[in-house]
Order: sequence, then C-alpha cells, then structure tokens
Amino acid sequence: MKILLLSVSSLLLTGCVSTPLLVYKYYPAKATAQVSVTQTIDCDADKHLVILNTPSISSIYSSDRRGTPLEFDASKLGTVFTDNDFTFAWYDDGRLRSLNSAVTGQGEAIVKSATTLLAVITGGAAATDEAAACKVVASRGSGKPVTVVYERALDDLTQVVAPTALTVSQNYKGNYDALIKVVSFPLLEVKVDIAVTGNPILVEPSASAGDAGNEGVPLTLARTTVATITVTKGKVPIGKSAVIAPTAQTYALSVPSGALFGKATFSVQLNEAGVPTQVSYGKTSSAAAALNSASTLDSALSPNDAAQASALKAQADVIAQTARLANCQAKPSECK
Repeated sequence: MKILLLSVSSLLLTGCVSTPLLVYKYYPAKATAQVSVTQTIDCDADKHLVILNTPSISSIYSSDRRGTPLEFDASKLGTVFTDNDFTFAWYDDGRLRSLNSAVTGQGEAIVKSATTLLAVITGGAAATDEAAACKVVASRGSGKPVTVVYERALDDLTQVVAPTALTVSQNYKGNYDALIKVVSFPLLEVKVDIAVTGNPILVEPSASAGDAGNEGVPLTLARTTVATITVTKGKVPIGKSAVIAPTAQTYALSVPSGALFGKATFSVQLNEAGVPTQVSYGKTSSAAAALNSASTLDSALSPNDAAQASALKAQADVIAQTARLANCQAKPSECK
C-alpha cells in the first residue's frame, strides 16, 4: 500500500502543470484631450462679416509611463495540483486590455470615439473696418470663406485647469495675421473642472463575504474621476464635454486562485480608460457546477487609432461644412 501511495503521489507531482512563475506588468491609463475651435470668416453682399465658430473636443487615452508599471503575479493563481488556463492581453502601448483565467474566453472591449463636435456658433468679432476685413477675405479666400483654427492640448485631465487661451494653429497663422490687423476677435479659452468625488467602484467584495472576500490574487486597477472640459468665447460657454479620467488612486479586483478540487474561472475586460466593461466569475465543484454571475458595466469610451482617424476626418468635414454655411449666409444666391 505504501508503494502504491508513493506512486500516486509521484504521478500527481509530475503530471500536473501549474501556472508559470511569471509576473505580468502593465501600465495604468492616462487621459489627455485636444481642444480646437474652427473659425470660418466670410462677407455678405453688403460687406458685413459673417463669422462661425465650431468647437471640437477629442479625448485620447494612452499608457501612463510617469511611474512604475503595475504588476500581477500569476504564479499565485494555482498550485502543482491544479491545471490553469490563463490569458493576459495588453493594448499596444502596455495598458491592460483583458485578463482571463481558467476556461473563460479572451475579451475584446468595444471602443467608441469620444470626439465631441458641437453646434456651430455664429458671430463674435467686432471689426474695426469691415470693408478692409472683407478685402482680406476676398484676397486670401479667392471667393471662398477664410478659415482659422485655434487649439490647445490638455496633457493631464486629473488636474483643474483655469481658463487658458487657445492659440492659433501654425497652419492658419497666415490667415490670422492678415485678419487681426482689421478684426478684433473675441478671446477663445478652455478650462477643466474635476469632479469633487471620484467615480464609484462598480465591482467590490460583498459586505457578507467575510474572510472569503479576501481570497484570490489582487488585480490592481485605477480609480477614475470625471473631467469636464468647457470651451468659451468671450467668457461665454460655447461647448462642453465630460471625459473619464484615470487617477493615481487604485483599488484591487480579486482574481480567484485555484483549489485542489473544483474549478474557478474569472474574466475581466477593460476599456481604454482602464474601466471594467465586463466582469465574470464562475465556480464548479466535483459535485455540481454553478455559474456565479456576469456583470457588464457601461462607461464612456475613447477613441482608438481608427476612431482618432475618424475624428480628424470629422474636423475636416467641419471646416468644409462651416465654410459652405458661411458662404450660404453671406451669399444666399450662390448657396449650393
């Protein structure tokens, strides 16, 4: 009998495979934004200026490399007596995309553009000499409206930003420099307000979990807040957008570790802001199988490369359509 027990023990030790002794590293996300105002200038038949201002706010997520990366120790998920199926996926810049342990499928977060194209705002310039301004428009536009784009990059959406003037994009300085001599444009500014309290954590241990709520391997995720970006013209708001902003504060989501008998499964999918969009837990035993729960969490998503390309196309469309609108307002008979 002793020989038999020794043989079985040897078989268990050599025949079972544990999770490799690897520590997975990943970077938390950070939120930035690009703010712009497209200004289209034209003149009507009576040589009066027609000026349209179209604000646009585009949020962007990337990995935060200012600190050390976060870590997840996969070796703690199981022992030599467990078989583990584990997948860890990253975004291209090192942010965590999904984690799947046991038999759960690899997740893919749905990414949507968070570009905000706001309503066209008409007016806002007091011309010292409208006739002279219209001559500039005619000479630089060759019969078409003249465009000036103002912009400002916001590099940290976890910090309050006092009203800050937008600057003229380098590609449009020629138009601006020619017009500013005869036109007094209103001040275009952007400000950022941060929510007083952070976003609630939508997945956390139940109060009745007791010690069982502490089991598992912690997966560190960033807490988030909401940054409200406001664009103003002459101190009057003309556009606003709310963006989810990851902060330096963290919390832990417990990934269940394996047991000698039975099986525990876990899957989490994250959007580009690092917010869980789907979490699922499962547990089976040798006696019966029971799927615990799956929870899908909604949050604002940000653009990936394709969405940012769409945002650039949207800005080009804004320039084209505002130019058309300005022309229609200035020259109704030529409106097409």
